[in-house]
Amino acid sequence: MDHAGERADVSPDVVAGVASLGGEITVAVRNSLLLECRSVGSPPPRTVWYHNQNIITHHPRFTRNRDDSLLIKSIDQSLSGNYTCLAKNLYGSDSVVFTVKVLPLPDPPTLRATPYKDYIVVEWDEIRSYGNDSMGFGISYNLTWRENDGLWQEAWPVSRENRLPGVQTHTLAGLKCGTKYSIRVTATDSVGTSAPAHIDVTTLGGAPVSPPSTDWLWSNATHIYIQLSGWDDSGCDVTRWEVDYRLLGSNVWQRAENKAPMDLNLGWSYIEGHYQAPPLRSIPTSYAVGSLAPAHWYQLRVTAINDAGSASTVYTYATKTLEG
Repeated sequence: MDHAGERADVSPDVVAGVASLGGEITVAVRNSLLLECRSVGSPPPRTVWYHNQNIITHHPRFTRNRDDSLLIKSIDQSLSGNYTCLAKNLYGSDSVVFTVKVLPLPDPPTLRATPYKDYIVVEWDEIRSYGNDSMGFGISYNLTWRENDGLWQEAWPVSRENRLPGVQTHTLAGLKCGTKYSIRVTATDSVGTSAPAHIDVTTLGGAPVSPPSTDWLWSNATHIYIQLSGWDDSGCDVTRWEVDYRLLGSNVWQRAENKAPMDLNLGWSYIEGHYQAPPLRSIPTSYAVGSLAPAHWYQLRVTAINDAGSASTVYTYATKTLEG
């Protein structure tokens, strides 16, 4: 058999090389990042990944793929720095370097709150953004609040966008007097949303304070009268009165119906060129406990209630004889 002209197929020797292009990469915190390392050479080179000159072996956030690429999951500041892929075979080596910069979330805003009787003025400083503001995203804020341990509420409706850019002050209006409120503010930029800044603040005012003596009570043979102006409302209007009574020595309280007529404010108001009729007061200025027996001692439990709390005090007082 003539083997003339035949040529054996022999693979050429090729120095290991890396075809991927490195450079600087910017990535937002908590995202994933894929770094490629396409190697060439004969025999096929082996590849090794380094992070800041440390060989990457087993790590919960690193995944080495079959094509030699490196997947970094849930990246954070500790994983920034230089990533080097080194390809090497018998005839040489080559490498590519990626410089990874991890952008952090914005810092939580610094909150200040000024309370008033029925509103709170919330202020916070403009924060530094680490994101790519060239995209026109900028900084926006979201404010939520709740009364005591109630449900969280948005300060501005979603229909108006739940984050308003550039807002640095907001007034929470229509609040209850002397009541604790919790306030949270987050900042959002192109990277993501900050941890919430939190502040607790109480509107001005307090619970009612009862008078210590019976100076604000008087009676006739069948009624005991209570002058309610003797109670200090501590800056929060009293919204409800409850009066219970019983004969001295009895164990059974009865709820008293107020027998005093509702007061009319007889002064007319002149507003914007018009006189307005006086309203009927919904909160009484006095309380009359009626249908009592003459010349008997009674205990009266008077409770004043406002937004900040309540005060309940028991007074002992007597009706007069029929002769006065």
